[in-house]
Amino acid sequence: MKRLMKNKGYMTLMSAQAISSIGDWLSIVAIITLVGLKWDASPLQVSFVFLCLALPMALFGPVAGIVADRFNRKTLMIVSDVVRAVLILILTVATSLWIVYATLLTVGIFSALFIPAKNGKLKELVPEEDMKGAMSITSMIDSSTKILGPLVSGLLVAVFGAQQVFVIDSSTFFVSALILLFIPNAGGLEPSESTTEQGSFKQEFSAGFSFLKSSRFMITGLVLVGISLLILQSADSQLIVLIRELTDASPDLFGYLVTGSGLGMFVAGFLLAKKTDYKPYRLMLLGVCGIGVSFGVMGLLTHYDLNYSLIWGPGMGFTQQVFLRA
Repeated sequence: MKRLMKNKGYMTLMSAQAISSIGDWLSIVAIITLVGLKWDASPLQVSFVFLCLALPMALFGPVAGIVADRFNRKTLMIVSDVVRAVLILILTVATSLWIVYATLLTVGIFSALFIPAKNGKLKELVPEEDMKGAMSITSMIDSSTKILGPLVSGLLVAVFGAQQVFVIDSSTFFVSALILLFIPNAGGLEPSESTTEQGSFKQEFSAGFSFLKSSRFMITGLVLVGISLLILQSADSQLIVLIRELTDASPDLFGYLVTGSGLGMFVAGFLLAKKTDYKPYRLMLLGVCGIGVSFGVMGLLTHYDLNYSLIWGPGMGFTQQVFLRA
């Protein structure tokens, strides 16, 4: 851990990640509250917002990973941050859902490019013996920003409105890009070394699928994860629709909910990071059941007009992280 703290390149990358991740959550909460509460969008329209957030990663994630291996990762991250900063500003003048959809899809494409570039850069900057500690810190940063970002965003939306939050979010991407300028161009692995040995896109995809076919454990896990995440995302997309059934529905209430979920994920990630000899399938089953119970409790509390987000938010986040980390 001390070596990581002295690794200037790694600390610079983590600083940029923290600022960028906070900005991500600022915009997500602002968009959902704008569409779900202010524009009173239908459940189907709200689902399209979440689809636009998730679809680019699903479609372009594998290709983005290969691109991140072939080009300068530092440049890819900076370009991704700057483009997203400009695109987020479009949301300040958005007057229709179609503008929101198109903007989110484009932002998602560059986010899908940023993540593998960041992960690849992490491997350049951190020695192999410190990689587990580095990944644990990265996971805790993600969970921490999910706690801080929604809380701040909910309060800012309630006080200043969604448009001002989009401006703040845009500035976080610019700041992140500025910080990334100070990251070394290469670390333990030279980009040229990794790119010269790459085959074609088709060959790399074929190799990946061949590996999956050879592992029944991997296939079973992926099928279970896919089905569970489909159900999870279907329910997640309707949270704002559920919340507006409450008498005191507000942007800050939605922020509290997501903050509580982030807190639960942080605690679960911390506990699992300390225990590495767990049985994955058992924890995945526990996580899926816990998520189901949490959603059931949400429906019950909403029926009685009770907004105990500080209770069921952390519970949902905890069980979700147990499932995902397993």
